This record gives sequence, structure tokens and C-alpha cells, in this order.
Amino acid sequence: MKTLNRTKIERPEIKINWKARYIKIKAKSVGQCPDWHPGKGGKAWLFAEEIVIK
Repeated sequence: MKTLNRTKIERPEIKINWKARYIKIKAKSVGQCPDWHPGKGGKAWLFAEEIVIK
């Protein structure tokens, strides 16, 4: 997926009626820093600031 802005925020909402002790979340990095980034061509990092489970 290609985005034109520098920040991508996703707020998916999934409603399930399960009980669980653990959850697994998978996230995929874009791979390399895009052309507009100061680290152009270098390895991209992925950060997750908040994950809320109710």
C-alpha cells in the first residue's frame, strides 16, 4: 500500500464474543524507508503506540 502522507493511522474495530487469555497481533513493515524520508532506502521500523483491548 502506498500513502502520500507521512503518517498512517489505522483504527480497526473488531467485535467478537470470545474469551481469551492471549492475543497475537501481526503487523508488517513497509520494508525500506520511502524517498521522502531522511533515511531513504534504509530499513524501515514499525512502531505501535497503543493497542486497546476491552
